[in-house]
Amino acid sequence: MLAQAAHEALTEAAVELAEARAQAGPGACESVQTEIKYEGYLARQRELIARSAKLEATALPPQLDYAKVAGLSHEVVEKLNRVRPCSLGQAGRISGVTPAAVACLEVHLHKLGLLHPNRQASANAAFLP
Repeated sequence: MLAQAAHEALTEAAVELAEARAQAGPGACESVQTEIKYEGYLARQRELIARSAKLEATALPPQLDYAKVAGLSHEVVEKLNRVRPCSLGQAGRISGVTPAAVACLEVHLHKLGLLHPNRQASANAAFLP
């Protein structure tokens, strides 16, 4: 009895799927399959976009003394002083400035009270697709 009910439910679902495929067309089915296959990659890309937007929105004060930022190498301090980036995102694009150095800058801004993660998180939510 249970097997018969399961068989009927699966048959009904198969018929509904066949009808949906006929209505949507072959291109739509391929599109759905592709979205399902790559959802993990797409989610990761959305996270990277959100992180990039957050870094771009985080301004660096023009008078910031990079030598006082804990964890930065002398080479990174020199490059930051030479370029004087306007944001964490711009700092991260400087050749030789590592993601760890950007994280040090972020922590330093937080210690100075210049970084407000809750405000930025809500402001950057608009950038997510």
